[in-house]
Amino acid sequence: MRIGTRAVMSILAMTVVGAFAPSCSNSTLESGSEGLVVTFAPNPSGTGRFDSASFNVNAVFFLPADPDAASVYGGRPLSLTFSPLVLDLTQTQSVAYSQIALAAGTYRVTQISFTSPQLIDTDPTPAPATCIDGVNAVPSGPAAGQVPPNVSFDSSAGFTFTVNPGQTTLAIFVNVPGLIAEFEDGFTCVPDCGGGQPCLTGFDTTNYPDVFLNNVSFN
Repeated sequence: MRIGTRAVMSILAMTVVGAFAPSCSNSTLESGSEGLVVTFAPNPSGTGRFDSASFNVNAVFFLPADPDAASVYGGRPLSLTFSPLVLDLTQTQSVAYSQIALAAGTYRVTQISFTSPQLIDTDPTPAPATCIDGVNAVPSGPAAGQVPPNVSFDSSAGFTFTVNPGQTTLAIFVNVPGLIAEFEDGFTCVPDCGGGQPCLTGFDTTNYPDVFLNNVSFN
């Protein structure tokens, strides 16, 4: 889950290798750990007009929330992902990605990085209700270069998760309709950029981190 108010965050256009420090191997966890399947869980699902929609979770680093437990790792975080997770937002059921063993307890996410969503409507309506409903790719047009390729948060964002005894899954929940709607709200659109087709002309980065803070959580 995510707790707290909107936290300090940074929008970083950089590679994952440059963004995060090396992580500790999960194989160092003590016996008695719970075996967890890491899943993507749309909650709720529904991409609306888009028949292709996705974004990546580039990396997730975390430590036990308890300072004494965290000190065991010498400040070196554990990694939830060992390669980017490509989240296909058109899925309607949970999708398993990997397995991890963790001791029961609460963990705080120390670093997490997402790529910007890529939304495609292969057959936009010829009579859209709004300007952006007539755009087949979001982002696209002059606005495409204004969208940060990556958004990164540190521990101040308040992402946490708890592992309970007997738990078998660790889900990355995404409110798919909410994320898409908030992402689209950041764009300006004009009915004709030339050629008679609507296009996206600008993107407001001010509230962009909220797209992820409001719609992504762990459990």
